[in-house]
Order: sequence, then C-alpha cells, then structure tokens
Amino acid sequence: MILSSSPVVTKCNSKPKTNWPIVALLLFLAAVPGIPAILILASVAMGPPADGSAHSFVNMLHFTTPMPVIVHGGAGILFFLTMPFQFSAALRMKYKAWHRFAGGLTILSGYVIACSAPWMHQVFSPDSSLQRFSGLLIMSASMIIAFSLALSFVRGRNIEQHRVWMMRAVAITLGPITSALLTILISTIYGNLDNFYPGLTHLEFDYSRLFGMGMNLAIVEYVLFKERSVKARVESQIGIN
Repeated sequence: MILSSSPVVTKCNSKPKTNWPIVALLLFLAAVPGIPAILILASVAMGPPADGSAHSFVNMLHFTTPMPVIVHGGAGILFFLTMPFQFSAALRMKYKAWHRFAGGLTILSGYVIACSAPWMHQVFSPDSSLQRFSGLLIMSASMIIAFSLALSFVRGRNIEQHRVWMMRAVAITLGPITSALLTILISTIYGNLDNFYPGLTHLEFDYSRLFGMGMNLAIVEYVLFKERSVKARVESQIGIN
C-alpha cells in the first residue's frame, strides 16, 4: 500500500510538503517485519536458552544457522530505518546530502533483501510448495529490476522517473506485508480464511506475495495516473490563460 510522495505542484513558489501521513504509513508497513527482525537478531546475538529449551520467539534453526537471518534481517532493519523518509519532499529538499546517502542505503538494503530471501527460504522452509518458491523468485527479481531502474534514472538525473521507480520498488518490497495485514483482517472478521472463501488458505500460502505485490502496484499506478491527469489539466489551463 504505497501512495505518492510528491503531489503535483499547482502554484508557483509553493513549499515542498513533509508528507507525514505517507511517511507514517510507510513506517508502519516497514515496521511490521522490521521490529520483529530487531528482536530476532537480538535474540540470536544472545544465543539459545541455556537449559536447551525451545525459544518462545525465535526458531531454534536461527541459532544453528544464523547467517541467513543476520543478512536478511539486518537488511530489513536498514530498509525500515531509511526508506520511509525518502518519501518526504520537504526532507529531500532540506537535507539533500542525507537524502542521497539514505537513498543509497535504501536501494542497497532492497538488493540484499531480494537476494537473501531465496536463501532464507531454502534454509528454513525448503519443503514449501514450488508455487510459493516461484512467487518468491518473481518478487525478488522484480525488486532487483525496479531498484536498478530507480538507480539508473537518478544517475541519469531523471528525478521524476527515479521517483516513479522507487515507488514501484517499495510497493513490490512491501507486497508480503500488505498481504499479511489483509490476511489478519479477514481472519479477525471470519475466524478462518476458508470461511471467507473456500480454499483461500491454500491460495494465500502459495500466492500471497504475488497478490500483495500486485495490489500495491495497482495502487501506485492509480496514484501515478491521477498525478498525470492533474498535471495535464494544470498545463492545459496555463496554456489557455
């Protein structure tokens, strides 16, 4: 669920907006995996329970094979701490050097998340269905392509297309979060996904990442379409005047 970070300017000398509602929404969405990642990494750093009992919060495999968790979780935390603030126009204008540095970290963390996700899958859930793993590979590849295009456009000084592809890249990255939140909402109301629609539990397990990614991208494309419509209308009015 991603919204625009830079509404079309219709008045001269208008100041860039802070967009705190957008930043807060992105912080919330990124915090869903980001905060648990902090707790998991802290638990892994402290080591397993001394008495050998099962850990209440961390999978015991995380202690025996910690590197995938450290790499993927560390990148997720970095993404959580840097990405949301990239979508504040006021912060971009006021702290340009910080924006470039944090933006680089956002893209770097996005690459690491995308590349380490299949590693996490193969280590901790290798017996999952082929459909689920294929969905993960599609999402990871889409992230890499979108972040690469965003990086390419900013290096070419095409800031507008950089912004557009950053929106798409973040939408793809947050796809599993959107799907998870929707699943929680349906489960809260109906008690079970299959009570809402027969067979939905199986479909959610296999295709949730793709569904969330598609839902987020649809929202982004709608926002971009509305921006283009407003811009065209403003330019038309200026031409008439």
